[in-house]
Amino acid sequence: SCGQISYSLRRYKTAENHFNRAMNLYDRNGGTNSLSYSQTLANKGLLYQSTGRYYESEEFTQKALDLRKTLAGEKSSAYAA
Repeated sequence: SCGQISYSLRRYKTAENHFNRAMNLYDRNGGTNSLSYSQTLANKGLLYQSTGRYYESEEFTQKALDLRKTLAGEKSSAYAA
């Protein structure tokens, strides 16, 4: 995704904007209950961790983990990832 590319280039503000846009699209289209949405949450958590925003990082990472657990179950590789 554009957010992941921007993140890998250390363009953190641009990456954050892309992740926010993706989350808004998921929300508008009813896709917030999907593994791909959980990946966007996890990516945003990683971004925040990389920029020292630890509280926000924990929040998004936990949301991603909770969603993966709900959708795939604790024994799934999607949950472990």
